[in-house]
Amino acid sequence: MEEEYLTIFQLTQKIKRVINLSPLLKNVNVKGEVSKVTYHSNGNIYIDLKDEKSKINCVIFPLTRRKLDFKLEEGMHVLVRGTVDIFSRRSSQYQLKINKISRDGMGNLHEAYLKLKKKLAAEGYFDPSHKKELPKFPKRIGIVTAEKGAAIRDMITTIDSRWPLCEILLFPSLVQGDRAPQDIMRQISLSVSFDLDVLIVGRGGGSPEDLWCFNDEELAKVIYDCPIPIVSAVGHENDHSISDLVADESALTPTDAGIKVVPDINEVMKRIDGLNHRINSRMKSKLELKKGRFSSILKRPTFLNPYKIRDEKSQELDYLRIRLSDSSKDLIHTNRNNFDVLRSSFIFKDPSRLLEGKSRDYGQVVDRLEVNSANFIRDKERMLERLRDYYVFRNPSLLYEGKSKEFNRIKSDLAYYSNNFVFAKERQLDRYRDSYILNNPEKIVRDKTRDYGDVLRDLEYCSNRLLKSKEDDLKEIKNNYIIKNPDKLLIYERNTVERYMDKLLVLNPLNTLKRGYTITKHDDKVISSRKGLRIGDDLEVEFDDGSVNAKVVDFK
Repeated sequence: MEEEYLTIFQLTQKIKRVINLSPLLKNVNVKGEVSKVTYHSNGNIYIDLKDEKSKINCVIFPLTRRKLDFKLEEGMHVLVRGTVDIFSRRSSQYQLKINKISRDGMGNLHEAYLKLKKKLAAEGYFDPSHKKELPKFPKRIGIVTAEKGAAIRDMITTIDSRWPLCEILLFPSLVQGDRAPQDIMRQISLSVSFDLDVLIVGRGGGSPEDLWCFNDEELAKVIYDCPIPIVSAVGHENDHSISDLVADESALTPTDAGIKVVPDINEVMKRIDGLNHRINSRMKSKLELKKGRFSSILKRPTFLNPYKIRDEKSQELDYLRIRLSDSSKDLIHTNRNNFDVLRSSFIFKDPSRLLEGKSRDYGQVVDRLEVNSANFIRDKERMLERLRDYYVFRNPSLLYEGKSKEFNRIKSDLAYYSNNFVFAKERQLDRYRDSYILNNPEKIVRDKTRDYGDVLRDLEYCSNRLLKSKEDDLKEIKNNYIIKNPDKLLIYERNTVERYMDKLLVLNPLNTLKRGYTITKHDDKVISSRKGLRIGDDLEVEFDDGSVNAKVVDFK
C-alpha cells in the first residue's frame, strides 16, 4: 500500500489548524523583554520578546498600534496579551499576535505612588499652611540636579535672562537610580549652610522608572523639614511626583521653575520707573503747594506793611474816642432836657391832685383784689382737697427717694461721660502735639529726598549691571562656535541628512524582499487579506530576484 506524503506547506497548515483550535493558546498573557523593534510601512510593528532561556516573534497590527500610549524600545520590559499563530510563509515560524501591551512594573509603581501619597497626606505633609512663600527678589539661588544635561542649562539660562542680579549655586546630585534619593537628601542638607533664598530640586523628563527617585518617603520628609523654600521641578507637564506635592512650590518643567523663582528684570525696571515718576510727581505737587502757601503768606498785609496796620488801628482808636466824646455830650444834653420837662410837668405843680387820682385807683384795685382773692382762695382750697388724696402726699418719702436716686444716677453718668470726653480730647490733643509730622516737617522732606536719591542710585546700579550683562552676552555670541565655523555646521547638517537617508533606505519596502518576505498582487494591487479572493484567481508573487504567477486553488 502506497504511503501518503505531505508537503511542507500542508504540514504547516495542519499545525496551524491545531494551534488555532487550541483554547490554551488564545488570549495568553506573556511578559518579557523587547529585544528587537521593526516598524513596517503598512502599519504593523514586529518585535521579538525574550527572557533568559527563549525568544518569540510577535506582531502588532495597526488596530492595536493605535492604542499604544508609549514608544517601544529595545530593553523595555512589557506585559502582553495575544494569540499564538503560525506564519506559514517560507520559514513557517510560530508567532504571537499581540492584542494588548503595557509596560511591566508601571502598575506596581503607580500603586506604590498612590499608597505613599495617601499616607503623607494623612500626616499633613501636603498642608498648604506649612508651605513657605517664595522670595520676590532672591539674591542667591541653589539648584539640586545633575551636573550636566538640558535641565541645568535651561534653568541657568532662564534665571540669568530674567534676573541677572542673583547668584546661582549648583549642588550636583544623582537624579536617577537607587542611590539618587540619598544623594539628593545629602545635597539639600548641604545647601542649608549657604544662606540661600530659594532652592530648586528636580531634573528633566524621562520614564516613570527614571523619575521614581523623587517619590521616596525619606526625601519627602527632608523637603518638608528644609528651612529654605523649595521649588520642585521634576520631568515635564504630565509627570507628577511626591516631591511636587510636598514642596513649597511645584513647576511644570525646569524652565518653568526658573520663571517661578525670579522676577522679570524688565518688569521690575518698569515698576521702578513708575514709582520714580509717582514720587517725583507727588514731591513736585507738594513743593508747588508749599511754595504757593508761602507766597500767599508773604503777600499778606501783615508782612508787606506792618506799620500801615498799626497806623490804621491808631486812626480807628482816635475815631472811637471822638464818637465817645460826642455821644457823652448828646446824652448829657438829652437828660438835661428831660429833667426840665419833668420839672415843669403837672406832678410837680399840683401833687395833691395826683394823690387823689392814685387814691381812687388804689380803692378800685383793692376792691377787685378782694373779689379775686376770695375766688382764688376757693379754687386753691378745692385743689388742696384733691391734692390731699394724691399718692404723692400720702407717700412723700418714696417720691423723695425716687427723685434722689434718679438725681444721683444722672449726676454719676454726667461725671463719667464728661471725664471720659475730657480725657479723650486731652489724649487726642497730646497725640497731635507729639506727632512726628507736626514736630519734624523739614526732616520728613529730607528723608523723602534721601529715599529718592537711594532709589535713583539703585536704578543706575541695576542699569549698569544690565548693560554689562548684555555686552557680555554680545561678546559670547560673537565668539560662538557656530558663528565662527559655519562650514562645520553645514558639514554636520549634511551628515545628519545622510543618516536620515540611510534610515529611509532601511525602511524601503523593497529591502524587505531581500530578507525573505514577498509581495502578493492581484490585478496589480497588493493584497494583505484573502477577503475578496475567489478560487481560480490569478496571483503574482514578487520576490527579490523576480516574480512568479500562481492561482488560488483552495482556502484554508
